Amino acid sequence: MSSFIETIRHAVFKRFVNKKLNRNVQHRPVSISIAAKVGILFQADEDDQRHAVEHYAERLKQEGKDVQLLGFLKRRNHSIDYLFPYISNKDVTWYGKPKGGTIGYFIKYPFDILINFAPKELVPFEYISALSHAGFRIGFNEKNLLEPYDCILLAESKNDTNGLIKNIDKYLS
Repeated sequence: MSSFIETIRHAVFKRFVNKKLNRNVQHRPVSISIAAKVGILFQADEDDQRHAVEHYAERLKQEGKDVQLLGFLKRRNHSIDYLFPYISNKDVTWYGKPKGGTIGYFIKYPFDILINFAPKELVPFEYISALSHAGFRIGFNEKNLLEPYDCILLAESKNDTNGLIKNIDKYLS
């Protein structure tokens, strides 16, 4: 029964996103070395991924890039002081559409590159990636709902964020 409900949710979500797609956005490959504005989406409640992404973002900032982070938390841990904006399950509708001002900002901001580090389908990030005004969208989930990426890179292990970062540096420099 729950897979039937999930199928309906995905169908509603996909239809909604297809209606909202901005087909006027020019997608163009750009190397990470020349990108000036980088957006990063990541699973913030996984400590290893959060630390790897924060370190990577800091490295990009030291190179003079404008880097914006958006994390996803299933549930906020109040003992952690998050140094980035985030969304949680409370910020998502029944069928997966994220809501709130941060989402609109991430969708409309003209990133040169938008990177979604989520190793598996995370519907709110699929939504942001699909509607993003970013020039080049990178993902790591080869089985996603909407296929919103211009480039999909894989690592040996889906949970190896450092391996994913190495692939970005190797293939997009």
